[in-house]
Amino acid sequence: MKVLFPVQNDDERKFTIADDINAKNFVCVYDTLTHQIQWTSNSGLSSSVSKNLSSTIKEMGVDGVVTLNEDDSLGLKVRGITVFQTKTKDLISAIKLLNQNKLPHMA
Repeated sequence: MKVLFPVQNDDERKFTIADDINAKNFVCVYDTLTHQIQWTSNSGLSSSVSKNLSSTIKEMGVDGVVTLNEDDSLGLKVRGITVFQTKTKDLISAIKLLNQNKLPHMA
C-alpha cells in the first residue's frame, strides 16, 4: 500500500508533516510493502484540487493519506482512499505507527 504524507518541504523540514495537503509544496509517498520513500512536488496535486484531488492521488498509485486534521474535508474516503489520522508532526514516528497498524482510520 502506498500512503501519502503532506510534508513541509523537500529540504530541512521534509520530515515534518504539514497541516494541510493543499497548502504545502511537497508530499512523501511511503510504500508499506517495500518501505521506500519517494519525495514528490505537490504542485500537481495543488492544481488538481478544483478538478479531482482523489483521482490525482489514485493515479499516483496511492491508497491512503495521513493527515493531522480530524475531518475529511477533501472527500477522500468517499473515493476509496483510506484516511489515517496522526497526532505527531514527525514523519518517521508516523511511518513507524503506520507500520505497527497504530494509526487510526478516520471514521
